[in-house]
Amino acid sequence: MTVITELEFKRNLSKYLDIAQNEKIIITRGKKKLELGIKKPLIPEEDIANAMTVDEAKKAIEPRIRAIFRK
Repeated sequence: MTVITELEFKRNLSKYLDIAQNEKIIITRGKKKLELGIKKPLIPEEDIANAMTVDEAKKAIEPRIRAIFRK
């Protein structure tokens, strides 16, 4: 974790945004504190890589739906 002042953050914005990708940064502004940190993706990359497209899902589901309506 890195603690810096608002002025230091402003002077070296790119540096601290890069650091914030890997660790938490606390920016102090008077008595107030702002925390920057690692944002975790909502969906893991592996799930995205293995995901179906809408067209693939339709092709997989359509025969089952047609079979249900035939009964």
